[in-house]
Amino acid sequence: MAEAISTLFHPHVEVALHDLSSGRIVRLWNPISGRRPGDESLIEPDWQSRGPSESVIGPYEQVDVRGHRTTSVSVPVDEGRMLLCINFDRSALDGAIGVLMSLAAAHVERPAGLFARDWRVRINESIADWCASRNLVARDLEKAARAELVKHLDHEGVFETRHAAEHVATALGVSRATVYNLRKEVS
Repeated sequence: MAEAISTLFHPHVEVALHDLSSGRIVRLWNPISGRRPGDESLIEPDWQSRGPSESVIGPYEQVDVRGHRTTSVSVPVDEGRMLLCINFDRSALDGAIGVLMSLAAAHVERPAGLFARDWRVRINESIADWCASRNLVARDLEKAARAELVKHLDHEGVFETRHAAEHVATALGVSRATVYNLRKEVS
């Protein structure tokens, strides 16, 4: 399994098998960390006796010898005598994310005069901010969350603008009647 994972994600994933009783790395596939089989595991000696309560530990972040950020998971194997660690070098993704963000990033503040009267932008931003603060996606909201959002928009005075209910319905992926019914429920 370890060889398959390291082969599938080569050159970005290292897999290490630690023998917790000897405190040594037993096997290493795609060694990108600079470690070798036989090296000390450097895992706390009492860690094995404590034992993890979960079957998969992580994902957690590390920084490797090259300064690359890695995301890792560890899995106890062989009835907890061994620990299999899978380390994913995120540097290629981090670089791609940086490029994509620079392409899409705004370089100047949005000109107020272009959007000051655009009520659709105001509604979109209000919905996006409300959802982001709760780690939700507008089109995936359950009924209770939609009702809470509609109540929030109502308190902001959004529905005083003509056609706002239709716009909110489109943003939420529901009918205009659903938005009207939610407004009645939360009033």
